Amino acid sequence: MLVAGWLGELAQPADLSVQHGIPIEAFDLDCPDEDLKANVLQEFILLDDRYVERLDRLEQEYATAIWFVFTESRDVQCVC
Repeated sequence: MLVAGWLGELAQPADLSVQHGIPIEAFDLDCPDEDLKANVLQEFILLDDRYVERLDRLEQEYATAIWFVFTESRDVQCVC
């Protein structure tokens, strides 16, 4: 998975953590209708699931290319 995998470590600073699910701030939303608030909170879960699925697909799709780029960049030799 991109967020937790090796690619995630390369793409993000070490001190950046990725929050999954419903953000804490969303629970404090002022909403006149409790059903609406529940629907909004549920939408956060759906968006998070889609985001993680998309990151997984991208990592699988580009894993070989990314591996090649990072492997080649470590083995660069000057041909003079």
